[in-house]
Amino acid sequence: MLTTLIVADQPLLADRVEAALLLGWPMGVFQHETKGSSAAAAVNDDIGLVVLDLGIESRDALDALAVVRRHSAVPILAISEDARGSDREQSLGLGADELVRRSFSPIELLARAKAIVGHHRASSVDDRLPASCDGGGLALDVAARRVRVGDATVRLSRPELILMSCLIAGEGRVVPLRSLTARLWNRDENATAYLRLYVRRLREEIEADPDLPRYLLTERGVGYRLIVPEMGREPPRSATMGSCLVNRLRLA
Repeated sequence: MLTTLIVADQPLLADRVEAALLLGWPMGVFQHETKGSSAAAAVNDDIGLVVLDLGIESRDALDALAVVRRHSAVPILAISEDARGSDREQSLGLGADELVRRSFSPIELLARAKAIVGHHRASSVDDRLPASCDGGGLALDVAARRVRVGDATVRLSRPELILMSCLIAGEGRVVPLRSLTARLWNRDENATAYLRLYVRRLREEIEADPDLPRYLLTERGVGYRLIVPEMGREPPRSATMGSCLVNRLRLA
């Protein structure tokens, strides 16, 4: 059984992480470290996930993140007080797969942890995505893991990148729930709830008003579709999993 490495110098935070993961986590063995330097040295083939608190000392944490990523492809989930500010840009830029706010709920932590571990396992089989997509007002750059909406550019986590790629490849058609959830959570019983969390997060990143979305629309009970109004047409309302797997670009 693989081990989850939790790096945090606040015992309460470390306990919250472990308690949340124990609700539905297949890796029931935990290892704790309180310093970034010792955490970097602790990563080996037995570690299946690293949960890293960026608050341990931001420079120490970021240095450890960079060292771990240089030597290992282990999934890394960073925890930050501000998951949308400079911590997001720096941690994702240095190789973190996902970022979660320190005020996370248990289901949110599980959703993000399972997404990056599920993607990591699947990537060794087939992880072909569109190299780039440009729909006028919205453009996705897979290599840079960035989405541009108008004049604003946002760096995406790996799960967000996969979902955006599938939605953009759908060309405005509805992408079924099962197609989206299968990409990251396979047959997990909570996959639909996890997807809703990610859709909400994506709307916070790309929509002017997440409660009144302009781009990422819900087809209740069916799936989601991404509409770029500048395309100037109303698309058909069906899409398949195959639309996500095009152009044969392997995500690094």
